[in-house]
Amino acid sequence: MREPVSDGELEALVQTLAAYRVDYLLIGGQAARLHGVQHPSYDIDLVPRRSTENLQRPVTPSTFCIPAGC
Repeated sequence: MREPVSDGELEALVQTLAAYRVDYLLIGGQAARLHGVQHPSYDIDLVPRRSTENLQRPVTPSTFCIPAGC
């Protein structure tokens, strides 16, 4: 079974999205953790801004690699 998402994995994803200037919302368990909820989360839930410009940014799963997804 997979371990909960680490702070390093979330940081790597956020840094990649920032580098490509992708606008998004972080929701779900990771967002709750950032607000102090003490509960493990096993995934990262994102909702991208649905503007044409934002959705055309060149970010694909192959753009980044977090340890569990490689």
